[in-house]
Amino acid sequence: MTSRQVHDIAAVYFDLDGTLLDDVRGAGDKQDRKGATRVGTAVRHVLSRLQNDGIRVGIATGRMFQSARPYLDASGCDAPAILFNGARVADPHTNEAYFQAHLDQGAARLALEAAGRLGLHVNLYREDRYFMDSDDEWARAFIAKETYDPHWVASLADLLDRDPVKLLLIGVSERLDECRRELEERFGRLAVLVFSEPEFLEVLPSGMSKADGLLRACRVLGIRPEQVAAFGDGPNDSDMLMRAGIGVAVANARPEVKAAADIVAPFAGSKGVIWALQQIFSGLDVVHEA
Repeated sequence: MTSRQVHDIAAVYFDLDGTLLDDVRGAGDKQDRKGATRVGTAVRHVLSRLQNDGIRVGIATGRMFQSARPYLDASGCDAPAILFNGARVADPHTNEAYFQAHLDQGAARLALEAAGRLGLHVNLYREDRYFMDSDDEWARAFIAKETYDPHWVASLADLLDRDPVKLLLIGVSERLDECRRELEERFGRLAVLVFSEPEFLEVLPSGMSKADGLLRACRVLGIRPEQVAAFGDGPNDSDMLMRAGIGVAVANARPEVKAAADIVAPFAGSKGVIWALQQIFSGLDVVHEA
């Protein structure tokens, strides 16, 4: 393949859920299940072709390393992984950290208290594992689509003898909106709140975002953010799309994400990713899946 690098693009970064990953549930599958998402064969081929031309491939996700690892491996990721929505930047093979931030314990306690009053499920994350203390419908749905299981504890509050990396609040969007408004008033600069999905409200260390993670990953790679094409679909992707040289939103992206993008793909998932890559890199051939 001979590719023309638009804007001197040296790396491509992808959000996972809703962007790079395809849902492979059958039509009769009403519940999420482990292994329900994958990096498709066609997009793997395209990414390999880009890497042959010297383009680095990276992942930017709210997931932790253990959860993202199957997709890091499947995509052939060779650029620093942006994890926890930017709170960790790490080697994609070893998880050795180039950067790690932690959530203030006071902010974590405020979030746990608010979530408890509003009946929201909470996951607490450390660098290498995640924890739950309530076995409810939200917990079961989350575990069903995760790549590995949580550690169960009697109370998440008991884990605040050290700073977590993030909290994930899960519930109906109306309750999450109420929680977000309350916490924004109380947090000040203690933490950042961002929706990664309509049912997921992330409580992150102060100042952290995927855009921040992208800046740190670019320093490791020795390139400028303007040399990156970034792909996403969720509100937590918007700042990254605006910071990159080329921002791409796939068809299923929220309206505010599309507004932040330079390119909006007419397709969702990997089909949209491949379409956009063909706009960015000329002569990019594709092996279509059966």
